[in-house]
Amino acid sequence: MIKHRIQALIVVSAIFLVISCGGLPKEDRRNAETLPGKIEETIKKVAEFKENFEKSKQSPEYIEFIQPFDEREKWVENFTKANNRLSDAADIFEKQLKPILDKNDERELPLLTAQTKRIVAAMSEALNFAKAPNQRKLFLIKVRDEFPDWIKKAETENTQISSVFKNLSEVVTQAKMDYPQKAENLTGRLTPSKELYNTSQDAFQIAQKEYKLSKPDYAAFGDNCALITKNLTRLQEQDKQLRSKIVELGKSYSKILVDMRVDYYVQLGRTSWDERSDWPKEHEYQYQPKRVTGEVYEYFALLPENTTLAKYYAGRFGIGRNIDAGKWSMIQMPETSNWPSSRDNAAEYWIADVPVKYYHKYNLIEGIEQKETDWQEVNETYFEENEDNLGMALIVKSFGLFEEEVIKVATPPGLAMVGNPKYGRWEGEGNNRRWGWFESYLFYHWMFGGMNRHYYGYNDYNNWNRDSRGRSAYYGKTSTGEPMYGTSSTNTRQKYASSTYGRTGGFRRQASSVRGAAAGTRGGGPGARGK
Repeated sequence: MIKHRIQALIVVSAIFLVISCGGLPKEDRRNAETLPGKIEETIKKVAEFKENFEKSKQSPEYIEFIQPFDEREKWVENFTKANNRLSDAADIFEKQLKPILDKNDERELPLLTAQTKRIVAAMSEALNFAKAPNQRKLFLIKVRDEFPDWIKKAETENTQISSVFKNLSEVVTQAKMDYPQKAENLTGRLTPSKELYNTSQDAFQIAQKEYKLSKPDYAAFGDNCALITKNLTRLQEQDKQLRSKIVELGKSYSKILVDMRVDYYVQLGRTSWDERSDWPKEHEYQYQPKRVTGEVYEYFALLPENTTLAKYYAGRFGIGRNIDAGKWSMIQMPETSNWPSSRDNAAEYWIADVPVKYYHKYNLIEGIEQKETDWQEVNETYFEENEDNLGMALIVKSFGLFEEEVIKVATPPGLAMVGNPKYGRWEGEGNNRRWGWFESYLFYHWMFGGMNRHYYGYNDYNNWNRDSRGRSAYYGKTSTGEPMYGTSSTNTRQKYASSTYGRTGGFRRQASSVRGAAAGTRGGGPGARGK
């Protein structure tokens, strides 16, 4: 019955091949249209597997050894399951995939892909079902023929499992003592390994019992030995992963923004031609971008896009009437450098691009070690997102946290470490408590420079921990309502006054009104050129 349906679907797919045009991508469509034929091929393979298996039942090996296992485990049902999956595949094609091919709408490509994958998976499952009886037969014969070797291997692997689990349990126990706030979490992470250990012990007991019998159940023996092998592999992987997670708990680092820089550039373009020609050929050239001040950048970035800055004709050069000569002198390049043709005697100059580059410097802290980076280029979005965060930790991870718990929102340096006994302790009583750093981490106390008070107070920490931790940037508030941390705070302005950001007017948001206003190529020069 399935075969007749598939033959009908093959005819349908052949029609699709003839009439299809446009719509769905050709390769995806072609792959889908070949599926009925592949289903037909799989049906034949399943039938061959079944026929070969039925023939094998006549052998002495089957009659004397295999038959009881076959009858008990009902291997013949695998072929029924295989045909059922192929029937499913045919249904998917007829009811789900065929309408998509008929509609031929490229917007339905995701549906086409999904249904194709379902059919391919069904065919693969069908083949696995069909192969299972013979594979099971070979497995049982191997177990019987290698009986002593299998018990030795099971014993060795079970010993390994016991050793791995014992050592891992000791590591977890120590980690729970070192990081008591993670004790419950670590217990949960160890549970899958404990289950593997327990099931392996049970499996080995069954294998030992069967090995001692005069008429062992080779299926029970072999399956439990195989389970031990599988569990060892899984446990070793879990051991590796859990140890790696525990190592994460022992890492402490911060990435603190300590300086910012914006480099402004203006790039000139030039169009030249032969003024004596009735139909002059234009030659365009772009000079190298020239770094300028924010003020000069602002002036040129806000000029209309096709403004002619200057002209050249017959050896004479002049700037436009409305162009600021002082600003022009900041970007002027040699008028005739890389001149394209000896016949060109006229040119116009215009703004080709006004690129901006953004840079950060960081203080990287790992444990108690500190290192300041060189300038690192960042994109405009990241720069603007963090312009309020000078002096703040942009990334911070304290001892006792996993990597997925890293805080990636602006946080005052060291605040995420407060309350953690690895770094210090609370001093005082009630809400008047303040955090006292251990000597190795006392540098966090001085990170706010002129802020004499800067031991974190309990209320400050509690406000951050309750309202902002890991969710939003925290700037705190002074008694007057001003930010206590970050670029806008008085303390940060004092501490970083001599930084590049401070010296270049960053605190005044110099030229922020035009940053990116004309970023990217502005296109060619002015429209009116030549005669």
